[in-house]
Amino acid sequence: MNAYSVICAGVLALLQSVQASDLIRIALLFFMTLFSLIGLLTSLRLKGELEECLAKIEAMSVQARVNDFVALGQLEGRSSRYPRFRWIFPIFYSMTTVGFITLIVYRLVTGEAIK
Repeated sequence: MNAYSVICAGVLALLQSVQASDLIRIALLFFMTLFSLIGLLTSLRLKGELEECLAKIEAMSVQARVNDFVALGQLEGRSSRYPRFRWIFPIFYSMTTVGFITLIVYRLVTGEAIK
């Protein structure tokens, strides 16, 4: 996620500093939007697979009667009010996808992309 953030920041800085054609700028924004969308879909898939694996581990621990000794992410007490870590990547990629789409729409509506 850190590398992706650096890449996004570099691309946005590049869009501001380089005197490239508008077609290249819009193409770069579309590429970053696509890259972000692929990251979102991948993170949702991985989140689903994680939850499936955790459910199977829980079923096995219940069957073996060791579920009291296996921690599977069911927090108790104060920590239970925080969102689960597995939602961080889908939220992050959703925000970047929406941000890039907003930037594309803004550039197309204001005419900055097509001069």
